[in-house]
Formats: sequence, C-alpha cells, structure tokens
Amino acid sequence: MQAIRRVVTGHDEQGRSKVIFDGAADTVIDMGFGSRVNEIWTTFSGRPSNTGNEDAAPLAPAHRTPPAWGDKFRVIEFAPDEQVDMHAMDERMSKNMQAGKMRGSVKGHLHRSETLDYALVLKGEVWHLTEMDEVLLKAGDVLVQRGTYHAWRNRSKAPVLLAVILRDAEPLVPSADPIDAARKAKVREALDRWAGAVRASGFKAAE
Repeated sequence: MQAIRRVVTGHDEQGRSKVIFDGAADTVIDMGFGSRVNEIWTTFSGRPSNTGNEDAAPLAPAHRTPPAWGDKFRVIEFAPDEQVDMHAMDERMSKNMQAGKMRGSVKGHLHRSETLDYALVLKGEVWHLTEMDEVLLKAGDVLVQRGTYHAWRNRSKAPVLLAVILRDAEPLVPSADPIDAARKAKVREALDRWAGAVRASGFKAAE
C-alpha cells in the first residue's frame, strides 16, 4: 500500500500547540481481496475531545464501521477487479455483517453501513455502484454517501486510493424485531461506555 505521511497536532504540558506525530501512518489492516485500509484517526463520541496526546488510530477495534457515535478517518486501497474474486468478496461481506463486524446489511453484491461517508479519490479512478446507477470517480472527485446500498469497482489496471471519513449514523430502517432492536441498543450502549472508559484511562496501544 502506498505510504501515507500522517501529521497530528496536540499540546505540551504547558498547553502550547505542537506536532505530536509526524511519520508514516502504519495502522494498516488487510481486508482481503485486494483491499487494504490505513486507519488515520478514530473518535469515540459525537463531540470528541482534543485533550491528551495518545494515538487514536489503533485504539478502535478493526471493524469496517466506526464506534457508536464516533467516526473513522482512513485511506483505502482497492486492487483492480481483474485481480479480485468478486463472488468470494461478496460472501465475506455478508459474513462480516452477520458477525457484527459491520453495522448494516447486504443486498446481492451491494452493501450499506449505518454511516454517513465522505470520500475523496486521491489516486486512480473507481466506479461507485448503487441500486439505480453507477458513476465513475476520478482523482480529485468527492462522494457523499448517505447510508445507501453500494459497491466499489476498480475496472482500471492500477490500484485506486481513497481518503474516507465514516461517521456513525442512525439506521435508515429500524429493526422490526423488538428483541433484536433492544439487543442492538444494549450493544451500542456498551460500546459507548467502553469508549468512555478508554478515553478516561488514557490507554495507549502497545508499541
């Protein structure tokens, strides 16, 4: 995956602004099927705190979707479609949804997550598919994705690089099963408590 230089600011003990990280962003997760994600930063609430100097990139679980009420800033690389087993990739996506690694649903070769996404194409070009249409995005183009069923397809001969911010959002379709809805509410509440405990403890990921 193309190296990404990440510069993060913070404060010293006297409250003066400074650069706290300047180097290669190295929280890289191989999602399989030619897709790799470089986590840049993660927040754990709708109103994040700028206190502390811990690295927030590796703190969150390696899930595709952000923590409840939080967001993720990541860089994603997609390999050309001709190098990917699309059927196997769709099956993996469905299993991830069922296992709770993604909050959302799958419809055929399309999926949607309970997020609001801002995507910027950094390098290359990629097709974005919905249920009704598809659009070609090139370097410099941006996409605002509002919880829609979609898929990414790289029909070129070279990898494509995207910068994406995912924000946790309310589900478009609440569960019709009251037991399932209550279970999801408890999970989200537990995630929020966990995120608060992480922030309060000042936990730092292992070197």
